[in-house]
Amino acid sequence: MPHCEAESYDSLVQANWRTERLNNIVLFGNSFRTYEQHVSEFRSSTLADSSRHILAVRKLTREFAIKTVSDDYFGAFHDSSWHFLSLVA
Repeated sequence: MPHCEAESYDSLVQANWRTERLNNIVLFGNSFRTYEQHVSEFRSSTLADSSRHILAVRKLTREFAIKTVSDDYFGAFHDSSWHFLSLVA
């Protein structure tokens, strides 16, 4: 889901808002860490509202940022990460 709006990620998490479902999610897309930083830095209530489920699972997510090794790929992969949701059942 690279470059989707926060609402799309939040809807995915909300639709699977059960431990057994969230534990099965592996997601490639925008950095949850970046969403958290933006909400913290800019105090944007709009972003906070549209990403509240993302922020709720952020601490339970292992996130691995994609390193772009070439400017040719920067536009496609900047701020992208693999997310492994790992909740305790």
